[in-house]
Amino acid sequence: MELLLSAARGTDPALVFDRFRRLEHLARFAAEDAEGTDPWPVFDLADTLLLTGREADGLAELRKAVAECLRHLPQPKEA
Repeated sequence: MELLLSAARGTDPALVFDRFRRLEHLARFAAEDAEGTDPWPVFDLADTLLLTGREADGLAELRKAVAECLRHLPQPKEA
């Protein structure tokens, strides 16, 4: 939200990006803590990495989160 507000206000987003960098530690902890059970913290980590310019790491985490979501989908029943 703060990032959107800084764009709307025309203010420097540097403070917002600094906050994202600090939040990476919390996001990484939450993603590792929920590993294999809940993909949403991994999506949060992916967002944090992507928003701080770490595209390769962010995309890797995004792929992990999507794979986790797919594992939780109901499997089709055989006829």
